[in-house]
Amino acid sequence: MNLQVFILIVTCIVTQCKGCSYGQRSQAHIVILTDIVRYSQGYEELTNIRFLAEHFTSPANSIDIIIHNIFKDKLEQYITENNVFGNLTYVIEKRYLLEDVTKILWKKFRKSERFSSRMARVLIWVSDGVIQSFGQEQAVPLKAAGVEIFALGYKKPLSPDMYNIMSYPLETHKYEWLRYENVRLLISDLAMSVCLSIERNLQEAKKSLLSDVRLVGGSSRCDGQVQVLYNHTWGWLYDHQWGRHSADVVCRQLNCGPSVELLRGGTFGTGTGHILEKAACSGHENDISQCILGAWREEDLAHKNQSSGVTCFPNRFESVNLVNGSGGCDGIIEMSGNGTRGRVCAWNFDLPEAAAICRLLGCGPLVRVQEYMMKPESDVVTVEKVSCSGRETGISQCIMSLWSTEACFLNVHAGIVCSESATSKVRLIGGESTCTGKVQAYHNGSWEAVCSDDWDPAEDVVICRQMGCGPVIQNNELKRTFEQGAGLRVFCNGTENKMSECASVYSRAYKCDIMKQDTVCSQSVIDKVRLVNGSSECAGQLEVLYKGKWGSVCDVQWDMSDAHVVCRQLGCGAAVSAHKGTHFGSGSGPIWLEKVYCNGSESKLSQCGAVTARKVQCTHAQDAGVTCVGEQFAGVI
Repeated sequence: MNLQVFILIVTCIVTQCKGCSYGQRSQAHIVILTDIVRYSQGYEELTNIRFLAEHFTSPANSIDIIIHNIFKDKLEQYITENNVFGNLTYVIEKRYLLEDVTKILWKKFRKSERFSSRMARVLIWVSDGVIQSFGQEQAVPLKAAGVEIFALGYKKPLSPDMYNIMSYPLETHKYEWLRYENVRLLISDLAMSVCLSIERNLQEAKKSLLSDVRLVGGSSRCDGQVQVLYNHTWGWLYDHQWGRHSADVVCRQLNCGPSVELLRGGTFGTGTGHILEKAACSGHENDISQCILGAWREEDLAHKNQSSGVTCFPNRFESVNLVNGSGGCDGIIEMSGNGTRGRVCAWNFDLPEAAAICRLLGCGPLVRVQEYMMKPESDVVTVEKVSCSGRETGISQCIMSLWSTEACFLNVHAGIVCSESATSKVRLIGGESTCTGKVQAYHNGSWEAVCSDDWDPAEDVVICRQMGCGPVIQNNELKRTFEQGAGLRVFCNGTENKMSECASVYSRAYKCDIMKQDTVCSQSVIDKVRLVNGSSECAGQLEVLYKGKWGSVCDVQWDMSDAHVVCRQLGCGAAVSAHKGTHFGSGSGPIWLEKVYCNGSESKLSQCGAVTARKVQCTHAQDAGVTCVGEQFAGVI
């Protein structure tokens, strides 16, 4: 395969994609836009295009293939004579489509606007590692509109600039040819990540189906044969596609440490009863139900000796500190838990992980990552890989894998230097009001610009909350421009009260793209809340009073933390349920809030962060609802 630039756009409302979970309904519009096809190569690349498309082929899906090739007539003849794409729809264009790629992408995404915001939008860019005509300025408005962006580099590693274009975490959105034995493995892994993105809105339904997991036949709860509770029946997991990433997810779900040993072939006994054919995970899931699932079948005697097993490290690291440094904010990273110490290899450690640790230690922004060569110690285990988003509130929330008693390669361990002072103030400048403008943060005696790297609505939410403003006003079609420079790179989860509580990176050595456009916060706050269409004032569909009018709240990211705040504000005690969908029927009127960010301790919803949009993506089929404890006592007295 001779890849140069290849773009796949997947616009889905959860369809039954061929490579996705068995039995999960969905509908997808998939567009493959490519210029990888070379006449001089005999068009061998076409077979790989079809292989990728076939991962998503189903009667419910619409798949379009757009090919840029100057030999249009010859290519058309070759495709027709060899029936390359079968029934797949394709078109060949001579003009260089990528020069106008943003218009093409927006046109395709707008074509699906009639669907609800549960629709997954994914952009996958496969290149030779060098940014060409499509760059950060085109990527940001797509990400702001909810597009998930993947990147794949062929033959060469992806350039550092490409990292700013991809969605986070990089581990699940970055693919490089050099790490794979062949293109088929590469495309299969890519397709699995796309499927997981498509299925994100099905997680609640999948969790109700695959509700629990356990390990049996071992010496403790952290080792044994994998058994799953599927549709209220315990069964076992076939080992055909059992891998290290899936094993780590099982260990994490059981509150054990990462997997130490992967076992196949009935090590802990034969499989009896029903069988789950597959649980394929990327390794970043918190629950096995979030993985790609196979079929659930009755007892299979022919494969009863092919059950999956795992031995997990018995402990999770619960704390982190820095040793051998000049103080509490610099040194070698050392994690501990239940009497076990571990140190992190430098090879798989990057800025988001380092920034998260600075935050957890109560230090200021990360200044730099350092490498330390150290001799192995008998009482210290090796943590080969740590993956953090920078938004964690505890080190155990980071994803850890490949714990080992063996030394790290070349004995190189990760260390960090954090600033001892946090960002004390933020401001919005150049706007029409105190709630609109360009973000600046005060650090070490000067006002600094803020980077666009990894910036998403969660960061805007924290800024608006800290400024005492209302919800973030999100313009999904905002086209932002940038300038290179040094600035503060910020990682917020949206529940922080101020930016100093977010993880961050600041160093003149780290260059980034600085946003020229404004953060826009509403000057109006949420005045009141109420629950309607329920049996009492303590249960029902949520409505908020905003700009003098009652409207509903979208259930995207709606959870129990948000529901608790609503119940507290209404004097109804704690929340019992945070409902999604039409549990209390469909509402009418405006949909004011698309996302709500509460940490659960707020006394009223106006103290939480929130996002409203100029162009609403939700529908009333996604109205959030709440049932509070007070509902249980309604009418008793």
